[in-house]
Amino acid sequence: MRETIAVFGAALLGAAGAVTWGGVAHAQQVQQIAPFFVSQDDPSMPGLSHPDVGFGTAEEGYRRPLAAPTQAFELRLAGGYTQGFGNFSPSLGMPSVAGAGVAGNLDLAYRMNPHASVGVSGQYAQFSSENNAAARGVVGNIGLTYHGAPYQHADPWIRFGAGYRLVWSVHQFVNGAEGPTVLVHGFEIGALNLGYDLRLSEGVAISPMAGVDLNLFIWDHISGGPSGALSSAQVATFVFAGVQGRFDAGPTTSTRMASSESTSLGVW
Repeated sequence: MRETIAVFGAALLGAAGAVTWGGVAHAQQVQQIAPFFVSQDDPSMPGLSHPDVGFGTAEEGYRRPLAAPTQAFELRLAGGYTQGFGNFSPSLGMPSVAGAGVAGNLDLAYRMNPHASVGVSGQYAQFSSENNAAARGVVGNIGLTYHGAPYQHADPWIRFGAGYRLVWSVHQFVNGAEGPTVLVHGFEIGALNLGYDLRLSEGVAISPMAGVDLNLFIWDHISGGPSGALSSAQVATFVFAGVQGRFDAGPTTSTRMASSESTSLGVW
């Protein structure tokens, strides 16, 4: 099980890198390179190219502003590698219960304006197991995302959220034999994700991303037994690295507004 998850995680990250690189190449290739117009804001002006420069390059086309979603609904799907650190219970470390694993994320958000969105996120993870038959986890949170360059084809973003996490140790071993399933759960105090959107169109982007959170496990439940509080709260953190796809449905800003703000802020 441990080797299978490790191989699958490596393959998933390799595919993520290939998809990300392919997305950049495709985005650059599909740019339509036009002459340097006297006034690009007025399409009625004749297409007079600059006598010294002539036609633009693919890189210059890629740097041209792109309209950004606003007052739109967002769907984000992500997959990648995850691993936990810290404590599962007062006498058991998290890595010995839930080691390296793979995770899938589903986010639903509302893009209030080009720079900010608010939404909910859910993640399911399957971990390699050492002292049990299997290990899995679920986390859900609500968070705020800020986009640093929403009018560019390459848009760095940051998301901060907080929520609730649950981790199951399935048939946890007791003296070498399979025992009951143990669940620990508590608050996800904070979760930080960083990503870099590579925008294929106004409403579609792919993004390499990485994240880390901080959790405080307070309660446990043993199958066939009572639920209760742990003898002491346990601190654990989980890291994640993978690739995300983002799909927006709704209005976008005008290209004129994109051009205006990009000129005033500069290109990241």
